[in-house]
Amino acid sequence: MYIFRNQEKSNIKPIILELDSIKTSYQQKNNIILYNQSQNKLKDKVREIVKFFNFKDYNSLSNFIKFHRNKFPHLINIDSYIKFAVDIFFDPSKVIYNQISKINTFNSRSLVSKLQNQIINDQRFNKWFRDLNEIDNESLRFRIGKLQIENNHFEYDSLYNLVYHSNSDLNSVSPSISNRYEISEISTTTKLSDFIINKIIGYSLEYIDDMDDLYTNSHSKFIQYQQTCCLNIPINTQFLRFSMVSKQFHRVISKLLSNIYFEWVESPISLNNNKFNLIKDPPLYFDYDSIKFIPFNRGTDYANHILSRVETFTLDTDEFDYSTSGAIHRDLGDVFNGLVVNKIQYRKSILSENYLLYPPPMPNLKNILVYGYHGYTSNYSRLLGHILMTTPNTGDHGVHLFSVRISRDFNHNPSFNLDPTRMLDIFSEFIEEIKIYNINIDVFTNDKTLLEILEETLVVQKEYNDIYKYLKNK
Repeated sequence: MYIFRNQEKSNIKPIILELDSIKTSYQQKNNIILYNQSQNKLKDKVREIVKFFNFKDYNSLSNFIKFHRNKFPHLINIDSYIKFAVDIFFDPSKVIYNQISKINTFNSRSLVSKLQNQIINDQRFNKWFRDLNEIDNESLRFRIGKLQIENNHFEYDSLYNLVYHSNSDLNSVSPSISNRYEISEISTTTKLSDFIINKIIGYSLEYIDDMDDLYTNSHSKFIQYQQTCCLNIPINTQFLRFSMVSKQFHRVISKLLSNIYFEWVESPISLNNNKFNLIKDPPLYFDYDSIKFIPFNRGTDYANHILSRVETFTLDTDEFDYSTSGAIHRDLGDVFNGLVVNKIQYRKSILSENYLLYPPPMPNLKNILVYGYHGYTSNYSRLLGHILMTTPNTGDHGVHLFSVRISRDFNHNPSFNLDPTRMLDIFSEFIEEIKIYNINIDVFTNDKTLLEILEETLVVQKEYNDIYKYLKNK
């Protein structure tokens, strides 16, 4: 283990940097600079995202299209996206509506189907269809045609029958069958203590994980927390099943979820005090993949509130998918439609500056764990920089642990990987100490060791003399 210490930051707690299989040389010209944007710009990212989901005029539409360029469904809130698209559909301006084809950048049949269903179920639809059909039938057919996909019923004749000849029997309620069964009450009940229910839930979750060999893709997520410790992160849908057993189970689980780590994998994040709402407090754990469940269309304050209690943030980058020409790691459903060109677009987008979505501030963040970092471009570095710059680092607040697993592709690229010297540049404003695990200090290309690379860097960065002394006396 090798310790890098910044003595000037004595009020900030240690951060651990974990590096695997690093084989790179330090080249000053390739140094990744995170902070070439002002801090105010980084802090305004959430406000910018929120405004993109509020349709007002052609200007907001142009910003919306630009914002979603190079983005994919696994990183955006689909409900907010569809709501915006529905507003465009009903807008009377032809200029605005003509842009609707540009917002479907995902080539996803399921996404278009959701948009079609949302339009049909919108309270404006029937009146809108009747009025436009009488005034401008050609325009109506044109608008419908823009959203048509093969072998579905979103076409003029089907919609006409739905609006003008809707079968009311379809919505009729079937006769009650409640009298078919005899209802009896249980004369005696046994009430379990909350402590027992907690134990039942814990053992049940362990049983589910033991029965599932593919736990990383379904029930739970194991994350490497420190050198020898893993955290088992259950998902929110597991608790939903248990909460439906009884009111007591619901109450106990709701209280439990306020104090444990769990991963949000389904439905938008909705926090309120409604008695039927299982999750009432912001989560303590947040994985970057869950960013698509943040409803940015509900405003900046709500988006900020959702991550206000997060202590641990994890990120598994998509850079592996860029590095391989075969199967991709990311499951994007029907987005690609079997077309090679769409996979190529996805791979190129991964390295683009506009690919990633920046999360709201996490003022109570203590741990950052990053996996699969390659460093082809600075987009993921900028994301991490944004997170650090929006996290307070005074008093007891601040990041305690930073762990990153750095990877190389099959051709040992990229050549300008994020080596420890760059970590010093990037995080010198925030940390007191960096610990490096599992690294061969002598294995670097161009006949340079890590110590030699650091010596070159420390000539300029005098404040890191303590690092030099530590390694020199090793």
